[in-house]
Amino acid sequence: MNLFKMINSSSQGRLYKVVLFSSFCLCAIQLATCHIADIYLDNLLNRCLDGRHHKTKPGPEADLFKQCSPWKDRACCTEKIAKDLHLGETWYRFNYSHCAPMSEQCEKFQRQDLCFYECSPNVGPWLIPQAKTIRNEYFVGVPFCASECNAWWDACKDDYTCVEDWGSGFSWTKSGNQCPENSTCQTFKKMYGSAKNMCEKIWSDSFQVKPDNEPCMRLWFDGNGTNPNEKVAQLKAAEIISASLGGTTRFAVHNILIVIFTLSSLIVPMLL
Repeated sequence: MNLFKMINSSSQGRLYKVVLFSSFCLCAIQLATCHIADIYLDNLLNRCLDGRHHKTKPGPEADLFKQCSPWKDRACCTEKIAKDLHLGETWYRFNYSHCAPMSEQCEKFQRQDLCFYECSPNVGPWLIPQAKTIRNEYFVGVPFCASECNAWWDACKDDYTCVEDWGSGFSWTKSGNQCPENSTCQTFKKMYGSAKNMCEKIWSDSFQVKPDNEPCMRLWFDGNGTNPNEKVAQLKAAEIISASLGGTTRFAVHNILIVIFTLSSLIVPMLL
């Protein structure tokens, strides 16, 4: 009877050690997966567009000038840049009045869009490489609220332009953008035909218009409250990370499993 107890106790001890080692392996895999997800999340949400005037990472500013003020709590632009883009005659040598003097209401929306470009910390999930003198990447397909788009359209539809895509359609000289030869100045209404087409085409598909009841970005919000664009970026980042679990993360976990299985071949026999 005593011998049976000794054998049984010894077996239970070995089994306990094996279970303990297996639990350690599972925890290691879970921690590795979470660590990789955290790295992806930080890269998507805690970064700025790699551009000439952008900060590397978003952070608070004491104040931001006029239309850039909503981003002061967490901005990719500095106070100086926000002020300069309001007061300078042109920005990146871009002339909005390339056909005729732009209306004040339309110019206000163009400047609001520029504040979004320079200051928003929420475009990380939509950034793609783009080698240009003013930046190394750009955002494409950012969901844009239809109400914002319609207001932009109402402000600019009677103004004039000569190209559909302002990101690639102009001819450039040392003085700035020029209408290409054989182009014709026409109203936004004639050039684009609709608010949706204007918002999506004017800056090289940077925006994708969405209904307001879906996650979508805004060019203007109350800077004294929560930035509504934060939630939109978080949802997209979660979607990207979830999809990546079947790719890069799976590859990393596979390598971890190889290490664990190698160790187990050495350690388990010792436990037994």
